[in-house]
Amino acid sequence: MALPETTGEKSTTKKIADFFKESKAELRKVTWPTKHELVVDTVVVLIAVALVAVAMWVADTVFSTVIRLLLRLFLRMKRRPPRLMENNNDAEVLGKGKRHWYAIHTYSGYENKVSANLERKVHSLGMEDKVFHIMIPMENEEIVDDDGKKRIVARKVFPGYVLVEMIVDDRTWYVVRNTPGVTGFVGPDNKNPVPLADEEVDRILSEANRVAEAGGEEEAAAEEAARPVKIHIDLSLQQTVRLKSGPFAGFTGVVSAIDDEHGTVKVLVDMFGRETPVDISYTQVEEID
Repeated sequence: MALPETTGEKSTTKKIADFFKESKAELRKVTWPTKHELVVDTVVVLIAVALVAVAMWVADTVFSTVIRLLLRLFLRMKRRPPRLMENNNDAEVLGKGKRHWYAIHTYSGYENKVSANLERKVHSLGMEDKVFHIMIPMENEEIVDDDGKKRIVARKVFPGYVLVEMIVDDRTWYVVRNTPGVTGFVGPDNKNPVPLADEEVDRILSEANRVAEAGGEEEAAAEEAARPVKIHIDLSLQQTVRLKSGPFAGFTGVVSAIDDEHGTVKVLVDMFGRETPVDISYTQVEEID
């Protein structure tokens, strides 16, 4: 037999029923878009999103291009050419028939190729008495790698330039100027090269010697670090020892070989009635009293 509903329960049920009726009535008042209108609105939204994406891509491309150009301009301003003699007229007189250092301009990144090509040409043409030295000035720079460790690297002092110690005449000028990768001599007149200033040469050569000395010290340190260190192992051949760790821990055996250089010993372990050689670090064995 069902219990009669209380007045409160009837009131709550009626409120819920009224809510759904009112909601249904309100939904009937809404004007829903047709299928055609829905398709048109969707297409408009997709086109707008595509246009925004293209605009952002164009803005990003323009911004990155401007940044690269500004960075390239900054680096170009920073990379000054080697300083020449200030009095060009005196420099031209001094340079004729005398041994001086000159700067030649190369394509970007071609410094090493130009140096190698010029050295080969000078050697093949037998011009060692006119072209004496070819150098790419370097200097040490401290950088911090991704691991946060500091290290010294050598970088070009004058990117895009190669220095040549030579006596300028028609033949040497032609050989140097027509080396692949060379764009010309540094100076106001490409056909009459101006030597480098003496103080500039002294500074460059001093820095080159310092870099060479530092490189030699690093190589020596690397060789010393790579050289194997001999370890004194206080064991003797045919001595009975016990293995302390590893898969053969607890086994006893006889020392048959000692490698002081690598810090290992070979122990003959008795397993199943046969002697089995085991190579193991000397720290993993102990003497048996």
